[in-house]
Amino acid sequence: PSPEYSVSLEKGNLKSLGLDVDTQDSKNLYISAISEEGPAVDWNRKAEPENQLVHGDFIVAINGVSGNARLMLDEIKKNDQVNFKVRRGIDITIVLEADGSKEWGIETSKNPQGDGLVVLAPPNPGLIADWNESTNDPASMIQVGDRILRVGQNSGAREVAKAINEVRGKFQIHLVRPAPEQSSHWRFG
Repeated sequence: PSPEYSVSLEKGNLKSLGLDVDTQDSKNLYISAISEEGPAVDWNRKAEPENQLVHGDFIVAINGVSGNARLMLDEIKKNDQVNFKVRRGIDITIVLEADGSKEWGIETSKNPQGDGLVVLAPPNPGLIADWNESTNDPASMIQVGDRILRVGQNSGAREVAKAINEVRGKFQIHLVRPAPEQSSHWRFG
């Protein structure tokens, strides 16, 4: 299946589309939950499996508006009919080692919430910049907009934020990002 698909939803008498979205990265809307009722679940009942909305998908455009999560939310508020461009999330897991002598060197939200922490700026010198310089796989480099979903056994934004400051030894980082716009080889989980 394609990593990108289109969705058309109509609110009708409802005020909601039946989606919870996270806007921490300010560029895309991350689907954090789908309600049991509403236009989104109605869409999923009728759509082919490869075109169903799932937790972890990224809404990258609404009614032609892209690149700004706030403007995309405005499109949902002011229009009864909304057309989404949605991309699947790509799951990436890397293994790092920390001894407490280096900062991570990433900027994340001051008020973490939701599924994970979003990388808000390019890495400064530190653990993540060292990883990015050492890896031979460009797709595994940690980038602006990546959502760090798990550090070691810690998941959820607040627990991940805490773990970043406390983790020692070897550990896994699990993150997700939107699939590339044009991709012939990708995976999503």
